[in-house]
Amino acid sequence: MKRFLTLFVVLCLILTAMALASCGGGNDTDTNTDTSTDTSTDTSTDTDTKTEVTYVITVKDQDGEVIANAKISILDSDDNQVRELTTDANGQATVKLAGTYFLDITELPEGYLDVVGTVKLENADTVVKVENNIPNGTASRPYPVNDANEIKLGANETVYYASFGGGRNLLVENAQGLKLTYGDDEPRVADEENKISFKMPVVEDVYNRRVLIKLENTTGEEKTYNLTIYSDKGALDNPYDVVLDENTKITVEKEKTVYYKHVAEKDGMIVVYSETASNNIYCYNMTTYATSAYTNGSVCEYIYANKGDEVMFYVSSNADKNYNSVEFKVSHYAGTETEPIPLYKEETSFILQPSQTLYFKETTKIAGLASIEISGASYVATFNGKELTPSEDGIVDISDVSKDAVFAVVSTNENDREDIFISFYAPDLPQS
Repeated sequence: MKRFLTLFVVLCLILTAMALASCGGGNDTDTNTDTSTDTSTDTSTDTDTKTEVTYVITVKDQDGEVIANAKISILDSDDNQVRELTTDANGQATVKLAGTYFLDITELPEGYLDVVGTVKLENADTVVKVENNIPNGTASRPYPVNDANEIKLGANETVYYASFGGGRNLLVENAQGLKLTYGDDEPRVADEENKISFKMPVVEDVYNRRVLIKLENTTGEEKTYNLTIYSDKGALDNPYDVVLDENTKITVEKEKTVYYKHVAEKDGMIVVYSETASNNIYCYNMTTYATSAYTNGSVCEYIYANKGDEVMFYVSSNADKNYNSVEFKVSHYAGTETEPIPLYKEETSFILQPSQTLYFKETTKIAGLASIEISGASYVATFNGKELTPSEDGIVDISDVSKDAVFAVVSTNENDREDIFISFYAPDLPQS
């Protein structure tokens, strides 16, 4: 019996030890077990580990008005586009993002300007301000002034317009009750003829040429005013009309230019002739963009015009005189056999149109041998019913040319215009 009890106790001890071993128990503590708490903060910009944030982006102008239909690009830290948004009627666009991102406005309605560039998204509610340049008649957003303006002002209403550059004339007719302030000038009111009229000074600041024009209706009723901006006669946008075949006499100020125009009433060559020294005359076909060269001193310019073409004439002074007296005449010749183009000088240049035939009349009082030299042209000449082919040097020799003799130059180029140069030489013969 005693032996049985001893075996029973030993067996219980073995079983107890095995149970403690399976539970990791016992009096020994595992010192390799990490029982600390991680309290560090993750400051990395890895977008995969960031908390997602809902951003509400609102686009407004400088007056706080929301801007609909603004396009916004969402960029990551490497400047790659990850989203494209468009603001709604409330000027808002919403996006959910996790990480560090930026926004860039890529498109705005007409009249608005992005002035902020790229913006980092830091707040859930982000407001981006743009500049509204749509004119509303205020001092910060004035209306642009045109050449002709019908302006309706309510009772005691004030409105602003903007002029650029100056140097032109301003006129308001029927200006009763109007107070007009140009830039920093004193206010102007209607004169005895019920007009406000003055020349706007030239703005010297090339970086800021805008001048405000403040208009105030000082009456207690609605008024309509007609404001006109115009240039002096003879300016580029207000040229004189040329009178054909009449001598035109003008005085041109030092380093100034006076402009004339003519609308061709037929096809043909326009000829400008002047014996006045110390001036330049330049011709420009506004329709075909053909030009003549600047010529100093005694001039004879040739430029071809089709019916309806508008031709401008620039008459300039030289820098060595305060005033230059200029006299010139403009004529228009069909260039046909019955209406040939006169040659006023011993050397003449002009442009021959593709496949064109032009007749010329010799008026330089040269008698005897004459040669026609044409450079860079495909042509033949005819004289006294004979066709004359140029030599390898591009020269046609016509003998016995007398005053008023008529000859023709015919372009053999079907595609391009050709520069023509005609010279009359008679060194050994007296002039008639």
